[in-house]
Amino acid sequence: MNDSRWPIIIVRQAFMASIVALAGCQSVVPSVATSPTSSSPGGSTDKWVELQPGLMVRPSAMEVQLEARICLDAGWLEQIMCAPGTREHESIMVTDIPPSAIHAALLAAGMQPGSPGFWREQDGDIIEMPPTGSRVEVLVAVDGSSQWQSVKSWIESDSGRSLDGEWIFGGSFLREADEVPAGYSRYEADLSGSIIGLVTFGDETIGLSRIIPDQVAFEPAQWRVAERRVPAIGTSVRVLVRSADR
Repeated sequence: MNDSRWPIIIVRQAFMASIVALAGCQSVVPSVATSPTSSSPGGSTDKWVELQPGLMVRPSAMEVQLEARICLDAGWLEQIMCAPGTREHESIMVTDIPPSAIHAALLAAGMQPGSPGFWREQDGDIIEMPPTGSRVEVLVAVDGSSQWQSVKSWIESDSGRSLDGEWIFGGSFLREADEVPAGYSRYEADLSGSIIGLVTFGDETIGLSRIIPDQVAFEPAQWRVAERRVPAIGTSVRVLVRSADR
């Protein structure tokens, strides 16, 4: 088949197969089209493939781009990005793109999931199990701007330290079919809303490589919004997730 659309067809098939498998019986029918070239770090001129409104992938550059908006511009943080109606009170951004669709887009871009980080208390000690999966970078830009920056620049500690650690595509996890009502997604992040986590809930699609327990008894709150750098609530932003191993 000698057709310039063939790579797009492959991406579409991979995306649709992945999202159906992730969402279980949840019905998702994305529209797919080529998108005009948009700016991103690196200056590549490859065209983006729109998987559904607000979600694009560029497999040759191992990049995924999605639309979000600011939902918190001050206060303590436990999330970086969440789904609507879930953790907006502790997350910088919210997006209408389902977590399972973001997961499928990352697969279509060539990144591999592993497992989210996990921790538990045992005899007064913290047992840590770091996340596994592809290392990714998370960049943000105000909609309409070509100025990209690390999302870490929007986070600061109460003592002035910068956030350390890498972002890992852990990929959340799938619940058993009998654990969710009929018609609902089995993909845990679709239920919890954890897309990009800061503290370790163990259900996030993308999480920090270092473990930060989600209980203040073991890890007091220390990370907050960098108020001087984060746009106002409601501001539209673009989020670029790209492989750190390109």
